[in-house]
Amino acid sequence: MIFFALPRTSSGGAVPSFGVLHTAAITLPSGASTGLPGDDGSTDVAHVALRGDTSTLFVVEAPNSNLCLLVHQADVFISSCSVRSTITEEHPVYITHPTSSQAMDVFGLVPDGVTAVTLGGATGTLDNNVFAVTDAPSSQLLQLTAPDGTNVIDLGPQVPPA
Repeated sequence: MIFFALPRTSSGGAVPSFGVLHTAAITLPSGASTGLPGDDGSTDVAHVALRGDTSTLFVVEAPNSNLCLLVHQADVFISSCSVRSTITEEHPVYITHPTSSQAMDVFGLVPDGVTAVTLGGATGTLDNNVFAVTDAPSSQLLQLTAPDGTNVIDLGPQVPPA
């Protein structure tokens, strides 16, 4: 499987809140913390945010005010992190995974307040500050709906599996 993790940039304003951080903390499975800030796993606090048929999404509180989205799918862990204060409705943390030349999966971490996620007309599952849009038509435009309106995030060109 090929995953692409894209970094986000900062936006000003109030520090966003994340309800998932108030759920029970767990110990990450062996090998899951490789690549996370700190990388030894000793200071990571993880929360199971969403369990799907083929994947589990975790939110990890990592050192230096980082929040990470960690996706476990088919015995592979992939993550993308950002400083907590920079994760907004306009700048989510996300991971894309083209599954064919015509479809893709997108997993993301968003602050409280996001109420819906769509990609290429497909509606995503949203719970505990994370979302999963699976087998969606390949599209560069991710839409996040929040109380102040809909934000469109350009994911950039997606490369299908070889």
